[in-house]
Amino acid sequence: MTPEQARATIAGYLTGGRRVAPAELREACEIARADESYSSFLLEELGVSVDWWSPCESVRDHLAELADMSPNERESEFPDLAEHLASCRSCRSALEELAGDRAAGASVEGMLAAARALRDQARYDEALRVIGEVASLYPADPRVLLNEVPIIKDLGRYSEALAKIEVVLEHNAEEVDALNEKGSILLALHQPGEAVTWFEKAAHCNPDRSESWSNLGWALADVNRLDEALTSFERALALNAESYPAWLGHSQALLRSGRVEEAAQALRRGLELEPTSRRELTAYAGLLRHYAALAQDAGAVGPARDARMKAVRISGSLGEG
Repeated sequence: MTPEQARATIAGYLTGGRRVAPAELREACEIARADESYSSFLLEELGVSVDWWSPCESVRDHLAELADMSPNERESEFPDLAEHLASCRSCRSALEELAGDRAAGASVEGMLAAARALRDQARYDEALRVIGEVASLYPADPRVLLNEVPIIKDLGRYSEALAKIEVVLEHNAEEVDALNEKGSILLALHQPGEAVTWFEKAAHCNPDRSESWSNLGWALADVNRLDEALTSFERALALNAESYPAWLGHSQALLRSGRVEEAAQALRRGLELEPTSRRELTAYAGLLRHYAALAQDAGAVGPARDARMKAVRISGSLGEG
């Protein structure tokens, strides 16, 4: 392949003007390393995309944008790219380089992005190792704790998670992510009444966050404040109509209010949506099983069956049986 052919191959891949085989793109990248008009950053990320995953439109577009950025701009964008590659199950090389090579200049935000991406793949031990490395460099940084808490919460270490989130809230009592995390931990500890208080604070600190209203709806439903729960779910869905937790929560609150047909419609909408990461899929299956139990108790056999079947299918796809 000549240098001109290499340029044409890379341009064709980035613009979508032609289909490019992974081996062909790798060869083009190797040849382009001698071409100063290409950044080494761009070429490395192209290599990651072809080594680990079949190219995707959105990441390709992101890479094309990076080609026109200054080095400082690319550094600030790198955490977003690492997370996006992770969501496409393509990021192992990028994550290992980012998390393991401080000499390469990985920023704290970049390393925390790597930890979040590893968590999404349910690689919890590796995520905690990255968090530990960042904590050794920035021991008093509340961002580190805020990224550690969801991981240890996923592992069921609720008391430890609660203590750490309290430290974050001491730094900033209106940190919405921390308020939501505290509410979620309290829900996991079967304290829905306490959880309501913290989800209300999160929703009022930032009324435009769909997640906060959805969380509040689930907690309100758990304490049988169904009218308020329905209002919270409606606000969540007005902000994000693609929120499957809000649709499932709305459906179960409607079901418990005796509005069976509306509940079935909301459930169908929720079942049309599905997350992509392994961690979220596992959580989604658990939420569906919880919904199925509530529906069964309410005598709604059809919705209970539909939710249970979807949960079984997701668990099977994850190899969980």
